[in-house]
Amino acid sequence: MSRRFFRIAIWISGVLLGVLASSAKLNADSVLTEAVERHSASVETIRTLHCRIAIQSTPSSGGVTTAEYWRLGGDFRCRSKTDGVTIEYQRHNGVTTQYVSSTGRLGEAQITDRNMAYVSEAWSYGMMSFYGSDQHRVELKDLLADKLTTASASRAERGGRKMIRIKISHTRADLEIWLDPAVNHLARHVVLKSKLKDGPPESDTTVESFVENAPGVFFPSKVVCSVAAVKNGQKSGWEATFSEIEVNKTLPPESLRLRLPAGVLVSDDLRSGMFRTDVSGQPVLPVTNAQGKRLTVAGSPPAQIPPSDPEVPTRITEAEPQSPTRWVLPSSLAFLALAFLLWLIRTVRRRRATET
Repeated sequence: MSRRFFRIAIWISGVLLGVLASSAKLNADSVLTEAVERHSASVETIRTLHCRIAIQSTPSSGGVTTAEYWRLGGDFRCRSKTDGVTIEYQRHNGVTTQYVSSTGRLGEAQITDRNMAYVSEAWSYGMMSFYGSDQHRVELKDLLADKLTTASASRAERGGRKMIRIKISHTRADLEIWLDPAVNHLARHVVLKSKLKDGPPESDTTVESFVENAPGVFFPSKVVCSVAAVKNGQKSGWEATFSEIEVNKTLPPESLRLRLPAGVLVSDDLRSGMFRTDVSGQPVLPVTNAQGKRLTVAGSPPAQIPPSDPEVPTRITEAEPQSPTRWVLPSSLAFLALAFLLWLIRTVRRRRATET
């Protein structure tokens, strides 16, 4: 009888452990799905954004980069200034127009639909987008939709906060993205480890503070990044401070338009040619060389790299529901312990019977 019970107990324990493994995977998948859905919903509540951003490299070297930023859906515009150089760009329907100038000098512009990094881009510095497998920055749902990306999620604590840790791996980097339920699952920490020889250095970026512009609508107000590379005995990095943050307010139509001065030389990838702007700032005038031959675009346009490569849902409480399979492991261990006890009793009885 005891031998039969022992076998049954072992079989039941095996089944329960199998259920536990399967349930753990399903639970992890559900954690990932739920976290990404809530994060995306939170990001999508920010329909329009206007803010100013100041970026200071650490240790301090040179001036502070300041910028003004506007965003409507997937379109955005930025005007950034640092050490006498002004970089302005707009992104509209997947096409970027960028104009770089310096004090007292007429600058040059480029028009491209290529993937590029953006200077002082508040969406990236605010960790609303992340380092992608084939793009500088993509939003989380698009990053996980990439076939080259693998991901897992678990509930964990960091800095005394209960959060969701998402581990992501793709061809260019490994990332840890920590989503904080207290701010509707926006990113609180991001750890980046590049897989590329010439990729960005290992970094740890933290949102130190958020502002709540409306009930349940959050945006970072201060972000700090620490880079693993050491210079002169000190770790480098940057600190971004956001101010005048306005969310979901009507933007003036001209805020998303970049108007180029007259006479600016424009490299146009879309038309594979060089043009000069007319008096209205439109790049329509052809550019020729000394022989009168039209100039075409040669090589790749320069990419401006930032200091680091940086209905409303109700507020989500920090209390997380317990897993419905939390009893499986204790039950399995209880069955194993019972089976071992029966085996031990049977063994002792046999020895006593043999001795007598």
